[in-house]
Amino acid sequence: MKLYIWNHPHNILYGGAIAYAVAESEDAARDEIRKAPVMLYGDQRQKLDVAGLHIDGPADRILDLPCAEIFQWEE
Repeated sequence: MKLYIWNHPHNILYGGAIAYAVAESEDAARDEIRKAPVMLYGDQRQKLDVAGLHIDGPADRILDLPCAEIFQWEE
């Protein structure tokens, strides 16, 4: 199992987005992301239109497990 990460998986007007999935392969990670809800502001879930996802290319990063990371975005 690995952690697959895509930066900017869909377009938003302001800010940024990251898609990540733990899976056996990159294709399996894409399948999981297509089913996943979008977390808005840390606690609101919203279904994303998967047609607009930009995850067909290779993952931006692939990390071996176990791993840890802290993401911070602020204005």
